[in-house]
Amino acid sequence: TSRITFMGEDDNFWPAGAPSSGPDGVCGPCSEIFYVDDKGEEVEIWNLVFTQFNRVGDPPENLRPLPSQNIDTGMGLERIAAVMQGVDTNYHIDSLRPIVEAAGEICSVDYDPDSQTGRRLRRICDHVRACTFAIHENVYPGPNKEKYVIRRLLRRAVLDGHQLGLSDPFLYQLVPNVIEQMQAAYPELAETADRVQSVIKQEEATFLTTLDEGLQRIQSVFEEMKEQGKVIVAGNVAAELYQTYGVPPELTESIGSEESFTFDWDGFREAMLQHGVESGKAQFELFKTGPIESLKRSLKETEFLGYDEDQAAATIKGLIVTSSDSEDQLADRVEPVEGQRLIVVTDRSTFYGESGGQVGDAGRIESEQGLFIVEDTQKDAGLLLHYGYLESGCLSAGDKVTMVFDAEQRQAIRRAHSATHILHQALQANLGTHAQQQGSKVETDWLRFDFTNMEAVADDVLLKIELDVNELVKAQESIQWEVLPLADARSQGAMMLFGEKYPDPVRMVTMGEFSRELCGGTHLS
Repeated sequence: TSRITFMGEDDNFWPAGAPSSGPDGVCGPCSEIFYVDDKGEEVEIWNLVFTQFNRVGDPPENLRPLPSQNIDTGMGLERIAAVMQGVDTNYHIDSLRPIVEAAGEICSVDYDPDSQTGRRLRRICDHVRACTFAIHENVYPGPNKEKYVIRRLLRRAVLDGHQLGLSDPFLYQLVPNVIEQMQAAYPELAETADRVQSVIKQEEATFLTTLDEGLQRIQSVFEEMKEQGKVIVAGNVAAELYQTYGVPPELTESIGSEESFTFDWDGFREAMLQHGVESGKAQFELFKTGPIESLKRSLKETEFLGYDEDQAAATIKGLIVTSSDSEDQLADRVEPVEGQRLIVVTDRSTFYGESGGQVGDAGRIESEQGLFIVEDTQKDAGLLLHYGYLESGCLSAGDKVTMVFDAEQRQAIRRAHSATHILHQALQANLGTHAQQQGSKVETDWLRFDFTNMEAVADDVLLKIELDVNELVKAQESIQWEVLPLADARSQGAMMLFGEKYPDPVRMVTMGEFSRELCGGTHLS
C-alpha cells in the first residue's frame, strides 16, 4: 500500500472532475500507473479507465451505469519501450529517435532535447509518421472530417519547419525514414512510398504558397491586440485566416497560446457558419439515448431479406414519432396526423438501409389496419429505420405487416450500383491500382464515384475509360454474389479498400471475370 496513492475525482477520473464539473457523457474512475526512473522522477506509463457511467446533468445521482461496461487499458507500448530501453521519452526509443534526428539533418539544426528546436523536431517526427500511415491507408489531407485531421497535422509540421528556417517542402523527405523504422512490423508501407511522398509534398507546397502572408497577418493581429489590451483571438479573424490563408484554427490557437492569447472557438464556428462553411472542429456524439437506442437493446438488429425477396411478412417492433423541436418519442399506436413524420422499426425487412454510398429504399408497409408510406430507409448499427408517414388507418406496435419496396426505384439503383463496380475496374485498368474508391453515391440511375488520383485525368484517357465501361456493359457478363469467409474472399483476389472494416464472413459481388468486390449493396443479375 505504500506505493498506492488515493486521489480525488480531479486526478483519478476520466474526464478529470467529470462527476462534479462535467462534461456529460461516458466517463469512469481511473487508476494511473507510474514508473520511477533513475532520477527519481515519476513518469506515467499506463492509465486504466473503468468506463462504467454515463454522466447526465448535475450531481447528485447524475452517474448512470452503462449497459455495457469496459476497461480501457491505456498502456502505451512506446512508453513501455522507453522504460525498457532506459530513455526518458518515447521519442528517444530506437524506432523514433532516428526519425527525430533525420528531421534535424533536413532542417540543418542540431537536436537539443530541452530546447524549442528539440520540441519542434519531435513534433515533426510524430506528425509525419502519423500522416505516412494515414495516407498509406488512403486518408488524404482535405477540408472535412478525417481528411481535415491529416491536413492539420501536416500544416502544423510545415509551420515548425518554416520556423526552423525552411521555405520549401521537406516533410516528404522523411517518409523513407518512417518506412525504414516501421517496416519490420508494417512491410506494406514500402508499397505506397512514392504515393505518400507525392501527396505530402503537394500539401506542403499548397500551404507554403500562403503561409508567409498568413503568418504576417497573424503577427499583425497579435500586435493590434497587444496595443488594444485584448487577450482573446476573435473568431471572425480566425475564420479569415483559415479561408484566405489556409491557416487551420488549431494552428492559430497554438500560435496564440505562445503569446498567452485565448481562442474564441464559439466565435469561429459562428463566423464559419455565416459563410456557409462547417467549422472543421469535429463534433462527435459519444453517447446516444432515446427510442432508437432502446430498440437496439431489445431488438438488436433487423433481419434483412432484400437480396432475395421483393416483399416479406414482418412484425412492427417500434413506432417513433419524430419532431423537429422536441425529442423523438416511442408510441404504442399512431393515427394519421397532417405533417407528422414517423419511423417504423420491424423485426424483418426487404428495404435496403442507406449504407456503402447506396441510398435507402422507398415503398410501403401494409397491414389490415393501415398503410404506411416509406420515403426513405436508414441504417443505425443493425437496425433498419423506415422513415415516412401514415397514409391511412392506424398502426400499432406488434402489428403484422407486409414490407414492399418500390421495385422500379430499386432496379434503377441496382443499375447505378453495378455501374460503379464497372467504372472502378475501368479506372484501375487505365490509371493504375492507386485509383481506388474513396467514396461513392448511388441513387436512382445516377452515381457519383470518388477515387484517388494525383492529377486531372486527360481527355483521351477519359474517353478510353468511357469506351471500356461501355464495352463491359455490352458484354452482358453475369453478376453473382456469395457470402464466404473473409480469408477466402481475400485469396480469390476480391478488392478490399484500405481503411474499411469488413465483417467475417463477407458478401462478395463478382462480375464475369473482371471484377470481385466486397459489397453489401444491391446489384443487377
